[in-house]
Amino acid sequence: MKDLISIIGRMSLTLALALVIGNSAHAYVFTLDNFAINKNGSTFFEDGFNGSVAPPEGPNGPNTYSVQGAVGPEANGRLTLDRNDAASFTTALGETTLFQGARLRTNIDGSNPDNGFYLGDAVSLATIFDLIPPAEQRQSYGVRFTDRAAGLGFPGNDLTEIRVIRTRTDQLRISFVDISFVDATVSFISSALLDITHDQIALMLDQGTTGLVTASYAYLDGGMMGGVTSLAGNAQIFEGEDWTRAQLFARQVLPVPEPTTLALMGLGLAGIGFRRKRKLA
Repeated sequence: MKDLISIIGRMSLTLALALVIGNSAHAYVFTLDNFAINKNGSTFFEDGFNGSVAPPEGPNGPNTYSVQGAVGPEANGRLTLDRNDAASFTTALGETTLFQGARLRTNIDGSNPDNGFYLGDAVSLATIFDLIPPAEQRQSYGVRFTDRAAGLGFPGNDLTEIRVIRTRTDQLRISFVDISFVDATVSFISSALLDITHDQIALMLDQGTTGLVTASYAYLDGGMMGGVTSLAGNAQIFEGEDWTRAQLFARQVLPVPEPTTLALMGLGLAGIGFRRKRKLA
């Protein structure tokens, strides 16, 4: 009888783990064609990913980017973002996420404002992704302005991004979002349904001189860009600091196990514990 309980426990644990892992079975592979930044009417930075070495190397040398997780490879004018290279982080809401990003290294301490994005600057970010629909709920990719630098005492109260995402309700959308790690909030500003019939999508953020950020997007086919569509609303950055930085990213917010799954895991662990106790007896 005790052996039967132990076997059931091990089977329950196996089933529970399979259910949890099964919820995250769709590994993503997204590809990025171009990352460009315009500052005060002039080209500030552009990476067409035409090299053979992925970030942190880039047009500005071996330390062009600060990388979270890992990104790459870079080949044939594309940068690959593969979930297998993502690292585990905690979101502003305390959820576990697999995240990978490349943040352009720019000045934030005021010592070289020409090499940074500060209050009073007009800055435009534009990224071109191959239009790959996220396969799993809460997978996304996009571009953001970020003031998160936890190691330097900036936990991040203004992370403003535009992203392509598969939502909790299985909709494919382009979303304009503002995130605060300080207030533990995620504010959904506006969104639009994603049209998956196109080749590529350009995701764009524009920072005005007063710190207001707006978002827009455009589809590309055969390398030609169509009309630009603006998303409603805006976000205010520079709250507590006067700088921001640019980052491209991909992420997968991991699902929380269902109560039934947790119960199965508990039964499985209990069965293993029972077996260990019996061996010690």
